[in-house]
Amino acid sequence: MKVKDPNRSTEKKQLTATNYLTGSVGAFLGTLIGVACIVVINQLGYVASISGLIMAICAIKGFTLLSGGINKIGVAITSVLIIAMTFFAYHLNLAIALQQELSAQYPVDISIFESFRLSWNLLVAGYLDTPVYIGELVMLYLFTLLGSVPTILAELKKGAQPFAPTTEPLNHGEITVQSNNIQFYTPQRKWLRSVRVSVILATYPILILSMGIMVVILVFLFNQPERIMDLSGVDAAMVGFGTFGLVSSLIAIIALLPFILRINQAGRFCFIRLENGALYQVDLYMLNMIEAYRFTKIVRLYELSQDKLKDHEWAAAQDAITRAIAAVESGQFIKGSPLSKAIFPMKGRELLKETAWYWKMRCGTIDGAARTVYIPKIYPELSLTPELGASQGPLPLQISLIATVLSILLASGIIGAVIFYLAL
Repeated sequence: MKVKDPNRSTEKKQLTATNYLTGSVGAFLGTLIGVACIVVINQLGYVASISGLIMAICAIKGFTLLSGGINKIGVAITSVLIIAMTFFAYHLNLAIALQQELSAQYPVDISIFESFRLSWNLLVAGYLDTPVYIGELVMLYLFTLLGSVPTILAELKKGAQPFAPTTEPLNHGEITVQSNNIQFYTPQRKWLRSVRVSVILATYPILILSMGIMVVILVFLFNQPERIMDLSGVDAAMVGFGTFGLVSSLIAIIALLPFILRINQAGRFCFIRLENGALYQVDLYMLNMIEAYRFTKIVRLYELSQDKLKDHEWAAAQDAITRAIAAVESGQFIKGSPLSKAIFPMKGRELLKETAWYWKMRCGTIDGAARTVYIPKIYPELSLTPELGASQGPLPLQISLIATVLSILLASGIIGAVIFYLAL
C-alpha cells in the first residue's frame, strides 16, 4: 500500500550558491595544504612534482566536504583554484630558491616578497633557463592532473549509478509492522539555508577583507620593492590586520567544521511514527550499509538523503525501513549490531533544551542506554511530544553566531594591526 509521506519531493537536488561559496572555501583550504606540501617536499630535496597529487585531492575533497557534493560547476571552480595555486606554489618554490642563492652569494637581506617578484622579472627577461622552468612546471601539472582526474571522476560517479532492485526474494521472517500504518517525516533541507548563510556571514566578511588587503599590499609592494625593507606605519598595520584576520578566519572555519558537517548530513535522518504512537529515528546511511536492507548504490555520507533518492530508490528505502522496524519491534536483532545503530527508538523522550533551530532530547536506545540527540527543526508536521509543536517553516538566521564570530575576527584583525604597527 502507498505510504503516507506529505513531505516527499521529486525535485532533483541542486547545489545552491551557498554550497558553491562554502565549497570554494573548502577547495581553497585544500589548495593551501597542497602548496605547503609542494614547498616542504622541495625544501627536503625531493622532487616536488608528486605533491601535485596532494594538491588536487585535497582541493576536490575540500570542496565536496564543505559543499555537500560536487557537480560540473564545482569541478570548474576547483580546477581553476588548482591551476592557479599550483602555479603559485611553483613560483613560491622558485622564489625561495632564489632568496637562498642570493643570500649565500651576496651580503643582502632579501625578503621572500621581493624574491617572488624578482623571480618573475628574471624569467621575463630571459635570465632563467626557460626549458627547465617549463619542463618542471609541466611535470608538476601532470602529477596534479594525475591526482585530479581520477578523484573528480570518482566523486561525480558516486551517487550517479542506477539502482537495480534485487529479483531474489529474501526471507525476513514474519513482519508485524505494515507500511500503511507508518507515518514518514522527511527533512526539508532547504530550511537549513539560513543556517548556512549564517556561517557564511559570520566568517566570510573578515576572510574576504583580509585576503583583499593582503592582495592589495602585495601588489603595491611589488611595484615599490624598496618599501618592503622599510615596512612601517599604515603599511605594517594593514599587513597585520590582513595576516591576523586571514589566519583567525581560517581557524574559525575549521572550528565550525563539525557544525557545517552536521548541517550537510542532516538529510540522512528521517523519523517514523507507528500506529501505536511509537517514534523511531532512522539513519538512512547506516541502514543502507546493511546488505539485507540496501536500497541504493549511493554510498557517500552527505549524498544519502531522502531528497537525493530517485522515486524507485525511495520506495525501496520505505520498504527497507518497514522491514527494519519490524525486526526491531520483534526483537530480531543483536545488541551493538549495525541495525541497532541505524534504527533508534525514541522511547522516554525528555526535552533538555529547545532553541529556534533545534531540540535537544534524551531518549532510550535499543541497547537500553540513554542517548542525547540534537534534532534540527526541519521536519514538517513532526511533534516529538504532545507539549511540543511541529516545525514551522525555514529556520531563522543565527544572529548571535554572526555577531559573536564577526566580533572575534574583527578584534583579531585589529590586534594584529596594532602589533605590527608597534613592532615595525
